[in-house]
Amino acid sequence: MRLMKKSINRKRALRITLQSLPALPVAIVLIIYVMSFLPRSIEKMERGTALIEHKSYYELTVSGNPVAWFDSLTDSCLSDNILLSADSSITKRSIINGYWVNKYPFIPSCHGMILTTDPDSMAYKTMASANRNIKNVIKKTAERLESAIKSLNKKDEELKYYLSVHNVSDDGYNTMAYLDNRLKKQKEQAEKALEVIKKAETAKKTSIRLVSKYTLLHKDTADNIVRIACNTITPASEKPFRIIQTSDMKTPNNVSATYLHQWFTPATDKPRDIIVASYPGCSLNRYDTSKAKATTFSGKATGNNRHDVPPMLAPDGAAVYTIDGRLMGISHKGKITSTNNFGIALKHLLP
Repeated sequence: MRLMKKSINRKRALRITLQSLPALPVAIVLIIYVMSFLPRSIEKMERGTALIEHKSYYELTVSGNPVAWFDSLTDSCLSDNILLSADSSITKRSIINGYWVNKYPFIPSCHGMILTTDPDSMAYKTMASANRNIKNVIKKTAERLESAIKSLNKKDEELKYYLSVHNVSDDGYNTMAYLDNRLKKQKEQAEKALEVIKKAETAKKTSIRLVSKYTLLHKDTADNIVRIACNTITPASEKPFRIIQTSDMKTPNNVSATYLHQWFTPATDKPRDIIVASYPGCSLNRYDTSKAKATTFSGKATGNNRHDVPPMLAPDGAAVYTIDGRLMGISHKGKITSTNNFGIALKHLLP
């Protein structure tokens, strides 16, 4: 009788165990999800911050192939600074802030992904307008180049006359000779650019595109800056935020990526004490990246999704936390953009 009871008890225990097995993974996922809401320490806030170099320039393309490069654009004309190859003189460079993020809101899934901003996001509206009227834009650019060449010719004649009536012993002769050489190079560059623009004016498929490049400036364990090329994952648009990813899809060991929750997140439109994690001053000209250090700053959310931390301390792309370490969102133009804006699994930022 006892043996029969023991057998029945074993079967019952086995049945209960088997019935409980499907619930075990759910319980584990639930525990992991709850743990992802744990407040972050100051150290983790700082280790979640990324420093990024952003470079951009424009290309004039014919049938998808770039034929000229330039540094700025209006909706009616290209820049005067048009080159036949991309170099530093037409490249706009800035240092920006970013934040390491996990793709999913409950499991480690960073894979080298950084949430940051595009300093040129507003330029896409101008570029779209220019591309709609591309023939007129190219025509006006050609006219400006022709006018510039006429002006350079006039200056060249004036310099040639000066050099013809003076000799090397006269004051200012060497300076004028140097300027004459510079003028000839400017004129040659403008004439070559005009030739390319004239060809583009008659081409069938002509367009302008903006090229943006991101490079992570990461400090290794020896405090040395390591440059890591990044790919832009978010499709280009007028929206200010971008997801970029290290080219090898790896997250450095000394990084602490955060989770972008969509539910139970702190409200951004109510006054409260906050902490901002950033590379202070990174938006300043001649920022010394070798001395860069991620730091946290206290401030206040003032309501209406705004905060009172100065832009130098809270540059675009800096993370904003509650005073107890819960992520509220990302700073942009003095406002707090809630994590809700990025979508589940970053779907609003990924293709």
